[in-house]
Amino acid sequence: MQSSLTAGAALILPHEPLDAICYSCTSASVVTGDAEIETAIRQAKPGVKVVTPPLAAVRGLKAQGAHRISFYYALHRGNQPADADYFDRHSSKSIGSPARPRR
Repeated sequence: MQSSLTAGAALILPHEPLDAICYSCTSASVVTGDAEIETAIRQAKPGVKVVTPPLAAVRGLKAQGAHRISFYYALHRGNQPADADYFDRHSSKSIGSPARPRR
């Protein structure tokens, strides 16, 4: 997947300097990992800031001082456990979702 991320990033305004690229696939961000996505995109766009939806959420929650969070999913529940694990790894305490009860 990383090679296709690099190839895709190379197609984004190829002759324009960018400040940031937002990789907007939450599920792939959680499964692949922010660092891997950032590395793949920066191979095509050196120095660009890379933001993913879960990373933006973590930063926003930290800025708000939120530590105990829960999840509401409008779509399918298949990724809920992986999403909750992502937030647990990034210093938030997820306290429940329909797919993963309170701990």
